[in-house]
Amino acid sequence: QTPQIEIFFLNISVRRDHLVTDSLKEISSKQKDLKKKLKVSFVGEPGLDMGGLTKEWFQLLIKRIFDAEYGMFVYHTHSRCYWFSMIQEGNLREYNLIGVLMGLAVYNSII
Repeated sequence: QTPQIEIFFLNISVRRDHLVTDSLKEISSKQKDLKKKLKVSFVGEPGLDMGGLTKEWFQLLIKRIFDAEYGMFVYHTHSRCYWFSMIQEGNLREYNLIGVLMGLAVYNSII
């Protein structure tokens, strides 16, 4: 019998066109696995995650979250900083996701 190596990983499976919502759902449902090694797969795309898919997932997700059109953050050119948008209120789960993402990036040596 082959051992189930999936139990040693935080397996995240997301659709590219629903990146933020899928990531939020996956992370929320797998809170107990956050200290495991992260492995990411994109639905409908073949590929083994040897680190490249995880890095791509982080890059795409961070780019989407900080995009002005998404509305979570506003970029201030004078200070060259992003700050919380005053327009988007009430979606604290997505702001929590950002904190978890930063923690996962550090924990998995992405940044």
